[in-house]
Amino acid sequence: MNIGHFLTLLGACLFSAGAPGKDAGPFHFDKPPFVSPAIISDLSTWISDTGDQVISIDLDGSNSSNRYSGDLSIDKARKSDGHSAARSPFVKIDNKDGCGDQGGTSTFGYELIGRIKDVFVLHTVSGGCGTAAFSNLLLVKVEPDAGLSYRDGTLRPTTRHVIRKLTEIPIGDRYDGQVIVEGNKILIRKDRDQRDPVITADTVIELN
Repeated sequence: MNIGHFLTLLGACLFSAGAPGKDAGPFHFDKPPFVSPAIISDLSTWISDTGDQVISIDLDGSNSSNRYSGDLSIDKARKSDGHSAARSPFVKIDNKDGCGDQGGTSTFGYELIGRIKDVFVLHTVSGGCGTAAFSNLLLVKVEPDAGLSYRDGTLRPTTRHVIRKLTEIPIGDRYDGQVIVEGNKILIRKDRDQRDPVITADTVIELN
């Protein structure tokens, strides 16, 4: 099954549950206050793993937490080649201990490519430990979620905003191409990097 066919079948699942939000709850992917890249990194599958591990995180309780703290840096929005729409800023966070025994600083960042209904399409890049810079498309929803809070011996209903991972699509190491969201379609341009491309031809993914 090719990637386009797979995502077409997945489309019905993506839009079947949850109330759509205009933004990521009280946070944003394209303007301050930004969703922390550390949260997005936690949703992303490690290169050494397969499948999904973390699929949802409470944004309200996590975005300003110590667990996901760090200094953000922002690359200004830029226009993509051959496309008139302005792109969102690239939001990244550095981890000075992220390269383990080899030393060095790892980096993880994301850019909002667009939205299809209530699905956010993020381009993520993970690298910094050597020359590799692994790119993925991460599709997420932000939904209201019911929970319980405990105070003074009593449990009370509470609501929170949860970011939920839908799927992740690898597009290559040092991907040199372009991703565009138009209408209900994601266009992944062929990787111009000839070393070992994952995307060897233009790919159109339609979400119905």
